[in-house]
Amino acid sequence: MSVSHPVIAVRVMSLSEDSAIRLAIPLVNKIQDFFARSGQAIAFDLPQIVVVGSQSVGKSSVLEGFVGREFLPRGSGIVTRRPLVLQLVKTKEGGDEFGMFTHTEEKEFYDFSEIRREIEAETAREAGEGKFISSVPINLKIYSPHVVDLTLVDLPGLTRVPVGDQPENIEEIVRNMIMSFIEKENCLILAVTPANTDLATSDAIMLAQKVDPKGKRTIGVLSKLDLMDQGTDAQEILENKVLYLERGYIGVVNRSQKDIQNDKDLSSALESEREFFESHPVYQHFAAVQGTDYLRKFLNMELTEHIRIKMPELQERIGLEALWLEAELKQFHKKPEDLTEFTKLATAVKNNVEGEFQKQMGDVSSRLDTVELEKRCVGSLIRGLFETTFRRDIELSSAIDDIQIRYKILMAKENTNGVRDSMFTSAKVLETIVEEQVSRLSLPIENIVNTVVDQLEGTISSLIRSLPLMGQFPAMQRFACAKSIEELQRNKGKALDFIDLRILIEKGYVGTKQPKRRTRSCGKRAFDLPQIVVVGSQSVGKSSVLEGFVGREFLPRGSGIVTRRPLVLQLVKTKEGGDELGMFTHTGEQEFYDFSEICREIEAETARLAGQGKFISDVPINLKIYSPNVVDLTLVDLPGLTRVPVGDQPANVEEIVTKMILSFIEKENCLILAVTPANTDLATSDAIKLAQKMDPKGERTIGVLSKLDLMDQGTDARDILENNVLPLKRGYIGIVNRSQKDIVDGKNLFSAFEAEKDFFIGHPAYQHMAEVQGTEYLRRYLNKELTEHIKLKMPEVQEHIKKTAVLLEEELKQYHEKPEDMRGFTRLATHMMNYVINEFQKRMGDVSSRLDSVQLNERCMGSIIRNLFDDHIESSSTIDDVEMRYTILMARENTNGLRAGFFTSAKVFETIVEDQVDRLSKPAHEAVDNVVEELEGTIRSLFRSMSQFPILERFACTKSIEKLEENANKAHGHINTLLRVEKAYVGTKHRTIQDDIDKDGIVMWQNEDGTGRASYGNYAYQKIRLEKERLVLFNYPRDLENSDGHVAIDLRECCVRIHNKHNKKVEVVWRRSKSNVASFDLSQEDVKNLISNFCRVGFYPKISETGKRVRPEKEDLERADDVEVRQVEMVYDMIREYMDVVIRSIWSYIPKIVIALVIDEQVDYFKTDLLSDLVLEGIVLMHEAPTVAKDRKTKQKKLLLCKKILEVCRQLEHLSV
Repeated sequence: MSVSHPVIAVRVMSLSEDSAIRLAIPLVNKIQDFFARSGQAIAFDLPQIVVVGSQSVGKSSVLEGFVGREFLPRGSGIVTRRPLVLQLVKTKEGGDEFGMFTHTEEKEFYDFSEIRREIEAETAREAGEGKFISSVPINLKIYSPHVVDLTLVDLPGLTRVPVGDQPENIEEIVRNMIMSFIEKENCLILAVTPANTDLATSDAIMLAQKVDPKGKRTIGVLSKLDLMDQGTDAQEILENKVLYLERGYIGVVNRSQKDIQNDKDLSSALESEREFFESHPVYQHFAAVQGTDYLRKFLNMELTEHIRIKMPELQERIGLEALWLEAELKQFHKKPEDLTEFTKLATAVKNNVEGEFQKQMGDVSSRLDTVELEKRCVGSLIRGLFETTFRRDIELSSAIDDIQIRYKILMAKENTNGVRDSMFTSAKVLETIVEEQVSRLSLPIENIVNTVVDQLEGTISSLIRSLPLMGQFPAMQRFACAKSIEELQRNKGKALDFIDLRILIEKGYVGTKQPKRRTRSCGKRAFDLPQIVVVGSQSVGKSSVLEGFVGREFLPRGSGIVTRRPLVLQLVKTKEGGDELGMFTHTGEQEFYDFSEICREIEAETARLAGQGKFISDVPINLKIYSPNVVDLTLVDLPGLTRVPVGDQPANVEEIVTKMILSFIEKENCLILAVTPANTDLATSDAIKLAQKMDPKGERTIGVLSKLDLMDQGTDARDILENNVLPLKRGYIGIVNRSQKDIVDGKNLFSAFEAEKDFFIGHPAYQHMAEVQGTEYLRRYLNKELTEHIKLKMPEVQEHIKKTAVLLEEELKQYHEKPEDMRGFTRLATHMMNYVINEFQKRMGDVSSRLDSVQLNERCMGSIIRNLFDDHIESSSTIDDVEMRYTILMARENTNGLRAGFFTSAKVFETIVEDQVDRLSKPAHEAVDNVVEELEGTIRSLFRSMSQFPILERFACTKSIEKLEENANKAHGHINTLLRVEKAYVGTKHRTIQDDIDKDGIVMWQNEDGTGRASYGNYAYQKIRLEKERLVLFNYPRDLENSDGHVAIDLRECCVRIHNKHNKKVEVVWRRSKSNVASFDLSQEDVKNLISNFCRVGFYPKISETGKRVRPEKEDLERADDVEVRQVEMVYDMIREYMDVVIRSIWSYIPKIVIALVIDEQVDYFKTDLLSDLVLEGIVLMHEAPTVAKDRKTKQKKLLLCKKILEVCRQLEHLSV
């Protein structure tokens, strides 16, 4: 027979090659026997073939096919409950066939049924009589002339749903066991997958890919090729074109259950298998490289070659294993025979545990040679936690809390005081914030206790497990570990109680109130409406079930994953004779009468969000179908669970789909329709597994068994449908979908329903329950169950609607009913104005506000206004030293005129003071304007509370702003009067002025040559003694530095320019070369003092024609003598001291003027005149805004609807009684 496929052709040629290492497999078997008889686990991996796959995929049938005899246990549910290490040894032709177990020593089993019974008995001895699973292997060697030398390990099939005495995490246990075998590099993986399931959902391939991602060690086996849906085949998989494996795939056909019951022997089965491949139109061209007989020869060749490659490494590791075993044997102890020996053993255990624990804690009594030198002991780690993690958490928490506390104290104090200054802070501010701070300390303390306890728990568990004495006696180990951890948790409770007591005492000392305990907030759960969610693996027939409910084909079909977004399907029953149509939420009111268009729209809408590939999205598509042929139902069809990513799917596609499914079925108000194909083991059902996670008692789950017609001959699902296997409260219903051939042949759904009905009536296992099976019954049943479920959940729905109604009522309280007469209008206007007054006073920081209503996170308006005053006081109190001295000099010279005056006229002092007072006018009036501007914004925001009535809002706001402007004008008038009073009489007999002059005196600055002024030939040094004794030096240019490191400016050769005081720019320009300019920056304060000190030694700037200040010319400077300098400085100091008093006086009055004439007057206007103005205008102001009226009416309608729904709910309650 010709073989066309190149990979398969190479395989055929390889089998024909003779090998010189045929003894490799028997030698490895001997090594394995040695370890098996010793009872010691193998620390390294021997070359062998590990058989993996889901439960009931046909692994045992494959193994029996290799032997040609029936010797493995059979039955429903999980049968292989312990690994079976099977060694096949080829003997001479004509020799006997028999088996030998390691645990029965030299006993030979010639009856293969006895071998089966021994496997069952040995399994029960270790794993019990139930369904429990053990990882301890059974070692069986079969000698026969009909086998080829092979070593295989048959593992329990992967299951997802626990049965019998199996633990909840049975899937994890089996998965870990399988992984522990196949993760070893020396093993080959025989991945068995039934051909009648989607390869992308194969557990065997998924597990193999995890440890062998490149497919180098994996050999794929496709079983049940004869049970594939009509019209489908596995040609592309067998030709290695779907999920590539380096060693390829081989197909097998096992005996059916009917064949087994009819005692069809394996030889006949192998002949039937050969005929199947040779006669099948798809497989006949490569029939020579398919089937069980070819598979065992191929495995023999692959394992032999694999052993040859791994032999050097194997030899080295066996030597190391022998050394390790010798060391291990020295650690075992004799089992005690009586109480005395047990007491000695227990004492030894106690001493070992105590010693090791003290060593781990870093006990000082430990000898130095026993101290761990390579890593930290647990005691050191715990101390490190206290010194690093705990300290960091406390310090970090304290640092953040300190800033927050200071800010809250500031906000609480300022908002309590408002526009008024207060030297005192409410004691409640201190108590509340201190209690909060102390409470925050408990979190890092509790965290460190929990961390230390977790560390100790892990240490104790690992310490007890690591002791050889404990490992030898597991019951003692478990007891000691449980008791130790129990005591540790008891001590943890004592520690936390002590911490709570300390926190309580600390907080109780500050205040008299009982401290509040921390509570955890419960998140608001999204309300879920009763509905049915359809779950299951990919390609199990979920879409066919939904189409059966509608009676029309409208869902996308194809290979691989098709449902890539959730589909929320609402079926609405219409009157008989009515049209059948569909409507999508995303298409608005468009109606689809052609159901093929519905299918295309689902595909298009899926692609719009999930793309054209295989990507999955959790955004649902909402479809409503109206038809007289449906029953009222709401179902959600979800993407099928897949394990192997295809196309553009991410590597964690299984996790993504699982999370999506769980997000739907976790809602208590949903029913779960778990669809499982009947031709797979129920214990491996993804649907049942996921349902059990969210519904462990099976109260919300309805089981659906699809593909009943594709079950193996001789098998049926009667026990499952009678709810005897994995019981569900709502039971199981079986269905029969159309095959792929039926779909291709155009068989309609109504004909399929009739065929389904005939199937149940005619099947001997189902005919007694045919009336409660099938698609037609299922949809009626779901309608009834959903209806009952809605009744059951009605109290919860009712409660949710009540809460919604209460929320709507609260929102409607924010609106006001439009008054019908003046009495109603007056009442409403009074209510609104009371709100405005209270809110205005609160924003001003009214002291009558309760402390718990004080804003702590931002400044109130009163605090902002007070800061405006403070900013203006600081800015207006600054006197320009240069300008002041220059003004004094000019005023003195102009007053003397032609006469040389030794004294300064008092008029100079008065004139300059009056000028300085005039200069205060602008910042004073600006302060009032700024306050008024802030108040105007506040008033406008307050009257937005009247936005329901825009005319009223505008009128009240306009009137209030007019009153505010009127009050502002009054304040401006009072400020003008205050300034005029200050200018009217300038007196120096002020105690503060006299004290300052007596204290400071007039400082006369001298040049370095000792004279009282600086001429052009001298240096002017900058020395600052106004505030502190310090010397400010210029750092550059370097050519200006003299020998002592000070910086001097030669006034003959250069000019000092200060171009812009605000930019703090100082330039030194040399006269001989004006392009030679040195510039540098100083602080604003240093520039000010630089200019001041130049003035003090006799150099004054003057105003140029352009208004810029420059250094005076030579002839101007020579006119100023020592007497003038002293007179200018004396007048300057007196003006400075006098203006300090004036400024303090004026700025102490301006806030009082603003509060009394602006703020308080505004409050009085709100309380009296504004309300009168509103009443005078009358009801014409109460025109409601259209948008507000619409919103109010909408909410009123919703509230009315909620009340009607509640009335219906109450009626349903009466009906259900």
